Amino acid sequence: MKAKNDVLIVYYSLAGNTGRVANDLARHFNADVECIVDMKRRKGLWGYLTAIVDTWRHKPAVIGAIQHDPSTYSLVLLGTPVWGWNITPALRAYLEQTRGKLRNVALFITSGDTDVSRIVPFLRRLSSGRIVAAAGFNARELHNADLYRTKLEAYMREIESASAAEPTLRAVP
Repeated sequence: MKAKNDVLIVYYSLAGNTGRVANDLARHFNADVECIVDMKRRKGLWGYLTAIVDTWRHKPAVIGAIQHDPSTYSLVLLGTPVWGWNITPALRAYLEQTRGKLRNVALFITSGDTDVSRIVPFLRRLSSGRIVAAAGFNARELHNADLYRTKLEAYMREIESASAAEPTLRAVP
């Protein structure tokens, strides 16, 4: 029987950028992964427009069933693209459904060029967990292998440092 992982990565990705970061983090931390499924079609012009309106209205999406109980993990990494300078309706729905179950949270976003510090307050309001790290990956970093690797490694070190400093977090290899 496989030993239970202590890290869960939860993400929503429409274009694949957030999924790429999530999968790279999952390999490094040997983490369980939960891909949030938005039941609304978000592609094309109409999908884009409804996504932005839902985001601005802070309307949560209808999402598929959650597969992993985040309360059983000492650390949950949450990933989302930025839409309209905010988190996606899919991540908002996940946070509403798991309120009170997140202990320690690390956030990662993908965007054209949104500063992650603009998104952290939204997460703070919606998450019951303590935010231990946050990183934003912009379009330039996502398309330049050296910049991406440097940013990813710095984020992983920030998470590992928080894990070493906090007794409730088990240091990850």
